[in-house]
Amino acid sequence: MVSRGWGRGSRVRDAALVTAALILAAAGVGGQVRGDKVSLAYLPSPRPHVKITNDYSSPLVVAVVAISPVYAPREVRETDWYDPAVYFPLDPPVDPGRSFSFTVGSSEAPYVEPHLVAVVFQDGSSAGDEHLLSELHPRRQAAYSEIEAVSELLGQSLAKHDSDTEIVSALKAMSSSLRGGTRDAQRIGGAVWVIHVALRDLERARVAGEVGNPGRTIPAVILPLFSRWRAALKHYDPGVK
Repeated sequence: MVSRGWGRGSRVRDAALVTAALILAAAGVGGQVRGDKVSLAYLPSPRPHVKITNDYSSPLVVAVVAISPVYAPREVRETDWYDPAVYFPLDPPVDPGRSFSFTVGSSEAPYVEPHLVAVVFQDGSSAGDEHLLSELHPRRQAAYSEIEAVSELLGQSLAKHDSDTEIVSALKAMSSSLRGGTRDAQRIGGAVWVIHVALRDLERARVAGEVGNPGRTIPAVILPLFSRWRAALKHYDPGVK
């Protein structure tokens, strides 16, 4: 089982296991229509989390889960995406019969209801919210474009011999600009994640004693990862450019 801790801790209404299943009528290869099944379970312990199991014959490559609070004050629904292309290499495809999980809830909204609202399989079949499915390519394109933008920034920083602190500051400014813009939050999620990964790896280098030497971390760690990441995006979505 793939476990993904997304930082949402919460209490649950009771100790019971809340289970839901989404039965999908998805258009398959050759226009055939078949019934696909993906099960979703809300588990209260050891930490409240959602577990999604792929009961279909093809690997699950996208799952979108809407997390709805049951009570105020948190009334806005959150949408979490599981996508091996955007969240490379954190999210691998979920093979038939396998599961993945992630934590849900917060101290502000201890009671939540997760709903599986869209899925895509490796064989091309999909089902669920059409608007969310239509956002899949723009999200991947945003991530791909941000990899290019961050790579360019890092290359320029190396050429100017910028310090670790200067590079971190520039990356944080890029992230703030994305978050403060008017673009759809769903679409920029992947782009923000790209910047987060670059910052994370620079921070790890600090822990490893490489602080002040991005000339090692960037070409040895970040740029090779970005190259594999671009390949993954192209694999899952040949239309990105």
